[in-house]
Amino acid sequence: MFANLMFAAGLLVAAPPVAVVAANATAKPDMPAPALLATPFFQVLTVADGLPSSHVYKIIEDRRGFVWIGTRDGLARYDGAAFRVWRHDAGDPGSIASNDVPTVYADRDGRIWCGGDDGLSMLDPSAGDRFIHYRHDANDVASLSSNDVWAVTSDADGTIWIGGYGGGVDRLDPASGKIAHLHKEAGSTLGLTSDNVLALYFDLTAMPIPDQLRALSAAQKFIETQMTSADLMAIMTFSSGAVQVLQDFTDDRRRLLSILGTLEVGEDENATSTDASSADTGAAFGQNDAEFNIFFTDRQLSALQTVPPGYF
Repeated sequence: MFANLMFAAGLLVAAPPVAVVAANATAKPDMPAPALLATPFFQVLTVADGLPSSHVYKIIEDRRGFVWIGTRDGLARYDGAAFRVWRHDAGDPGSIASNDVPTVYADRDGRIWCGGDDGLSMLDPSAGDRFIHYRHDANDVASLSSNDVWAVTSDADGTIWIGGYGGGVDRLDPASGKIAHLHKEAGSTLGLTSDNVLALYFDLTAMPIPDQLRALSAAQKFIETQMTSADLMAIMTFSSGAVQVLQDFTDDRRRLLSILGTLEVGEDENATSTDASSADTGAAFGQNDAEFNIFFTDRQLSALQTVPPGYF
């Protein structure tokens, strides 16, 4: 756990020593790119600044740029200037289920999912300041498998997947609230090897081919129509536990599009989508922005160690 919460030049720890402007940033065509800092500037934020606890479990960023922090004493949101904190209130059923928040996840619709030792809580900032709770009920087979929630993620369809201690994997449809379960089967070599699931992650290859194509199309559209002169981008692939840098940070659109053109997607790299209703806006590369700018698992963090020395 982090003793303190740290940011580097406005980005989270592990950001490269370059200025990467958010995708929705705007810049005048004739405005030169800002000078890059030779050394990142670190600002330490502590309880004195409004952080609810110095015991920080999880840090994520949502699509609006807010940073959400799961701590031992509540959920915090940082907007770059100040913190807002949500804590459990025994007299308010709409408050967060527990002050101990070891996992936090932001889905593509902006909802914030918090897991802990009292089930799963969901906050939809666009619908008010109330949490919806999902808990285990021994008398209801359609309830959450376990109240010990350790991992939350979503797939390309927006379905929420939950991993917990002793509960296996749950599949939650946010629209209907229905929950399906995946458990280890005694005597079977198929399915889960354990019902203790501490991390969940979807990679691009796990997505249906049409979704892979939309993800690639979204990346290309961003470079062609939204990338500004102040933006720098890098392209990496993750395979067999290692990260390969295909293109270092650059503002060269032609070079970036050329590299994207070499990536094989699905079974047929020349396949095209004819479903106009599935067109992507370019706002997100794949499942959601958070999957690409926050590293959720130790597996991903360890993969960064394979990047050539001096890259970050």
